[in-house]
Amino acid sequence: MALPEGEFTYIERPWSHFVIRWAAIDVELERMYGRGDISEVPFSLLDLGSCCGFFSLQAAAGYPRALVAGVEGSVGIGNGTTGVAGTEDEIVETKAIQTHLQWIQKLGLPNCVIAPEVWDYRRVCTLASIGRPICDVLLSLSVIHHIDNVSTQHYTNAGLSHVEGTVSLVAKLLQLSPRHFIELPNRPWIDHVFDAYGSARAFLDAAAQASGRRWSFTGPLCTSEWYGRRELWLLEDFSQQQSSLPWPGFKALFSRVLSSSPEQRRTAPVPSVSSTTTATTHPVHPQLDAGSINTPAARLAQVSPAAQTMQQPARSAWTPEQLPQSTQVLPTARGPLSQQAIGAALLAAPTALIQLMFNCAMPLLQQKVFFMRVDLCSSLIRDLCVQGGPSVFT
Repeated sequence: MALPEGEFTYIERPWSHFVIRWAAIDVELERMYGRGDISEVPFSLLDLGSCCGFFSLQAAAGYPRALVAGVEGSVGIGNGTTGVAGTEDEIVETKAIQTHLQWIQKLGLPNCVIAPEVWDYRRVCTLASIGRPICDVLLSLSVIHHIDNVSTQHYTNAGLSHVEGTVSLVAKLLQLSPRHFIELPNRPWIDHVFDAYGSARAFLDAAAQASGRRWSFTGPLCTSEWYGRRELWLLEDFSQQQSSLPWPGFKALFSRVLSSSPEQRRTAPVPSVSSTTTATTHPVHPQLDAGSINTPAARLAQVSPAAQTMQQPARSAWTPEQLPQSTQVLPTARGPLSQQAIGAALLAAPTALIQLMFNCAMPLLQQKVFFMRVDLCSSLIRDLCVQGGPSVFT
């Protein structure tokens, strides 16, 4: 889908970097979920640090059965730092969110929404404590270092060093979805990570192992030279056993949702389609090039030849011998339940009830009381998550 370069680029990042990265992601999404009215499988996608919404809009337009949520907190560079000390209303009024919202409305995309909120280590831990993926696909494109920057005090409070905290942050992010597209920056950002691990891939290996799950790596799907080398990696959890949250539960995780209707500015209702799991200072003169990509040539027809360097991405996976033993202890039928297990159960139960109500009761009930009960369940999930999940029971 053609979008105007001037409304979506920032800090002089070349437009080809946006087009190339989306082409690489698009190829993989089509492999996972198909495309078209018959073959396309519904899925949920969370675009973390969505900025002006380029990738969210492309996903929503290209996959009309997908449910796309852009999370933008304005704690980086592309959309300023309003979220560091500003209010939610001030975040909503930032240029990036307003651009994203205007294009959602202009394109008429009811399957694309925005959650204006700041993610830090504490927020990610809260979401991970739910104990199941919150979405089917998670995009983290040049955003993790910004989350890391606002999380250093949380690491200290948890008794973690900066390196340990960053590894834990990414490990918990990985627990939020079975499929991740991740782009990390290079030095001078996350210097502590490169000092400890030497490369983005080595760091992602460490985070994947810390997550306690088995991940396959594909990539780099493409590379870009923008304030240093940036690689786009795809991580897929091939040990996944739990389905992602259905859409009502996914939406309920956010205290505020902006959608295609101008009047729907607070907790706006969105399509209740269930998801499925089938498948701050910069250098003045950065060294830039058009980037390279590893996708079929047909998908790159609109990218200039100078911007294309074809090679096959490497695929690798953790072997069972490399995986750490999971530290999670599942409660037995006879043993006592921990506070964490009780909290996770209470968080999961309303979501399951919502899904059951939508699947079984919708054909029979169209009365207002039914929707009131759904809203109550959604509010309960949101309140539990916002208050810190299982910690509210201590």
